[in-house]
Amino acid sequence: MTDPADPCSFLLEFGRELLSGGIGIFVGAWLAFAYERRGKKDDERAECVSQAKFAQMSILRQWNQMQQIQNERLNPHRVKPPPIRAISCFPASGLQPIQALNLSTLAFLLDSNGGGLLPDIALSEDKYHALFALNQTRCEFHKDVLKKFNPALNTDIEFSPADHDVAMLTKLTNEWVPILDEYLSFTTDVLERLRNELQRRFPGEAFLKLTPNDNRTSFSSPSVKPKP
Repeated sequence: MTDPADPCSFLLEFGRELLSGGIGIFVGAWLAFAYERRGKKDDERAECVSQAKFAQMSILRQWNQMQQIQNERLNPHRVKPPPIRAISCFPASGLQPIQALNLSTLAFLLDSNGGGLLPDIALSEDKYHALFALNQTRCEFHKDVLKKFNPALNTDIEFSPADHDVAMLTKLTNEWVPILDEYLSFTTDVLERLRNELQRRFPGEAFLKLTPNDNRTSFSSPSVKPKP
């Protein structure tokens, strides 16, 4: 209890109250700032997780489209002689390219812990779009060749391996096969590395896992054989 008549005692008590009040205000402001900062970090984390999952989905859709072509169109005829394989790998018509990924949304992977992952994601994108364009070129040329040898496309196809168009289709197919295989192998690795990195950065979050679809869509097609 201070003596009101004592100026020193009064000033000391006033200083204590002022200091106590100032600390309270400071602590309150610091807590508010810390809470706001943590809220921003949580928002940034949620945004990164959302963008990462969207990126996974986009790459997986590209991968699945090409894996389906490999399973349905190529693999049943892979070991056949090149000209027969070229004509037997019927066109996959009506395909639309999967939307390109906005790589800037994965800029957080550019830090020193990214391990070159973002450049490989960009490379996978480039490989996909180049492969899609090659696949479409081959499909259109293939349709023209099929009509030449079998306009009805519902009976057996007999062709001459020496035919110029067959030779061109064979060359195009021989280029297409290893590019398709290499894209799928490369992107499988990219997807696995991306998932591992995301799980490391964001523990507790559930990320997409590569689950290859080995089911083939069955379709009937005429037999293909060279002319005797």
